[in-house]
Amino acid sequence: GEEDEEDEEKEVVWAKLPGHPVWPGFVARPEQVAGAEAGSLGKGKNTVLVVFYGGKKREWSWVNRDNLTPFSEGLVTYGAKCKS
Repeated sequence: GEEDEEDEEKEVVWAKLPGHPVWPGFVARPEQVAGAEAGSLGKGKNTVLVVFYGGKKREWSWVNRDNLTPFSEGLVTYGAKCKS
């Protein structure tokens, strides 16, 4: 159930999408996000589903792993840019 998903260790990352700033999120399974499974068709093996933090609604995107940085590695570089 939903409680089980919250207990799992999430892979927290910084994701970079074209035309957007680097933003924190976590890697999710397609079945955890409504509508994401249909969008997974034709995605490469190196592409993962990222759910972004901080939005008013749950925003997500398919992101190539080459455009991800582990959260701890990017904290000094990207963290200051996200302060409001």
